[in-house]
Amino acid sequence: MDCLVEIAELLGCPVVETRSTGAINLPRTHPLHSGFDPKEVVQGSDVIFLLAVIAPWHPASITPSPGAKVAMLDENPHRAELPYYGYQTDLCLAGEVESSLEHLLAALKKRVSKGDSVA
Repeated sequence: MDCLVEIAELLGCPVVETRSTGAINLPRTHPLHSGFDPKEVVQGSDVIFLLAVIAPWHPASITPSPGAKVAMLDENPHRAELPYYGYQTDLCLAGEVESSLEHLLAALKKRVSKGDSVA
């Protein structure tokens, strides 16, 4: 959770959780916690980062803004066990979530400062 919080703060990104989350992804009192209904965030974002989710929003007819890019990080991003996965995914990143987030944070820190983000 600490790594995700630091990434969100560094980028000024809202974090939306699914209602069926098995873990707390961001403290629910954190200003960047954007609740449990991703519709508004999904439709207003130019980049969406899905972190270990099976169904990122419901209904599946909610779609990202035209031109938005969607990246997914998961140990199993291709979801081969599902008969159909109809969510937009432009980049699938396969890897263990915790260590991948640590690497992502280190790379972001080399490129972005907290004052650089636009909320």
